[in-house]
Amino acid sequence: MTSDAERRLQQRGVSIQDEPDVIGGVTVEPVDGAVAELPPYLDRQDELAAGDVRGQGAMALVVSPEGIVLHLRDDKSWIPHPGCWSLFGGAVEDGENPDQTIVRELWEELHLTASEYRPLWRVVDAEGDGRLLTVFEVVTSMLPADMVLTEGQGLRAFSRDEALRQRLAPFCRRVLDRYPGCSGIR
Repeated sequence: MTSDAERRLQQRGVSIQDEPDVIGGVTVEPVDGAVAELPPYLDRQDELAAGDVRGQGAMALVVSPEGIVLHLRDDKSWIPHPGCWSLFGGAVEDGENPDQTIVRELWEELHLTASEYRPLWRVVDAEGDGRLLTVFEVVTSMLPADMVLTEGQGLRAFSRDEALRQRLAPFCRRVLDRYPGCSGIR
């Protein structure tokens, strides 16, 4: 049976094999519907809220040689966090786990092949659509100017401090508050 995610990728001409999946040239091994090792919750409030979530998502904290790459979300009232800077990613679709979702979403949103990524935290997007998000760190040598943005109003690389001065999606702000990895970039 073909999942919704597989059908959508096949329609876009992305190669899909039965096992393992190949998305944007990256082999993604199925992991029984879950991340191989679940990362910790960002903090206690996320752990407590996780029982009342409305689905799952996967988000990428993309780190390029120029800094943390964020995208400016569309200013549409029906989407979570309109007009805010945020991480890249989206909903876990039927038949996917968060690892597969982050690879698919980065290919769809940036044409970025996520070959090096690691789960950081799980966080509930309480102010958005209520999903339990698995946040991944994705380190790439690709510069933002070479990324192909397909969703949102724009993308830009920031130092961590610069990013924290922007209008951010609340979950994104909480993640960047805790993320020490890029404080020295730029």
